[in-house]
Amino acid sequence: MKNLFTFELSEDPQLTDDQYTLNANPDIYVQVCMFGGYAVGEYKESTGMMYDHGMFELQSHAFAKAIELNAANV
Repeated sequence: MKNLFTFELSEDPQLTDDQYTLNANPDIYVQVCMFGGYAVGEYKESTGMMYDHGMFELQSHAFAKAIELNAANV
């Protein structure tokens, strides 16, 4: 499942977290939270807003949610 995402290392870890971007839709991402867990987010260009789709303890669950979001958008 990890091969469906591209890892992006934070340029400034004090300001932003590392993240995995979904290759099929770069507007969907999994943020690697500094204090543990993974946040799934989505940017919608039509509204110019970021949407939170939940926090997950396991990376695999966050990845599954991101893939599910992309399938719903197709």
